[in-house]
Amino acid sequence: MLSQRAYRPQSEIPGYVSVARLAVNVEGEFGEPILLPEDLIRGELYGKPGDFICMKVDGPTMSPLLEDGDQVLVDRRSTPVSDPGLFAVDEGGGLVVKWLAALGDGDRQWYRLWTEECPAAAYTVSANRIQIVGRLVWAGRLL
Repeated sequence: MLSQRAYRPQSEIPGYVSVARLAVNVEGEFGEPILLPEDLIRGELYGKPGDFICMKVDGPTMSPLLEDGDQVLVDRRSTPVSDPGLFAVDEGGGLVVKWLAALGDGDRQWYRLWTEECPAAAYTVSANRIQIVGRLVWAGRLL
């Protein structure tokens, strides 16, 4: 599971803010922060740096929408799933990106999960068997 370690600011660079970045191949640990435009974080996403984490997509299951190695920004404030979307989730095997939709009512909450690669293989899990880290709000890749 993802540790709740606090966001670590980097040296001040005007116009940029430090956002926590998950270490590659180290489950739940943060690596060196990434610098992102302050206008993106505060202006467009109406948040503060500690509201977000950056992670790399690992594997082809979200292709062609997201490719292996793409960097994504996860909004940790968006853990209640009101609308279906792309989320960073942990089902016990590490953090992954999946499509997610809420099902159920009241006491019994369930989630439907699927990948871009194979939407027909969607499956359902109980809310107590999944950790929703947040909604994906930005992606970037090398060309």
